[in-house]
Amino acid sequence: MGGGSECMIQLGKKTKLTTDVEKAFVELGGGDPNKTLAENELRVALPKAIDIVAEHRPSILRKIYDRYVAAGELPPIEKL
Repeated sequence: MGGGSECMIQLGKKTKLTTDVEKAFVELGGGDPNKTLAENELRVALPKAIDIVAEHRPSILRKIYDRYVAAGELPPIEKL
């Protein structure tokens, strides 16, 4: 899944998805990835997508988390 060089674009109180990964998560969660989404739409679609991924491929969520830890953007599990 390749994406664009930029992440979500904020347009007032709405968000335009720009990468394939963002679009895939929103679509998996039942949202329209081609639409400019309101915050409440993202709040519904993204947790649904995470639940689906966690149910079917929990190792992917661990890999994502580990990358954020390595980048210093999240603390290690031991410190939570």
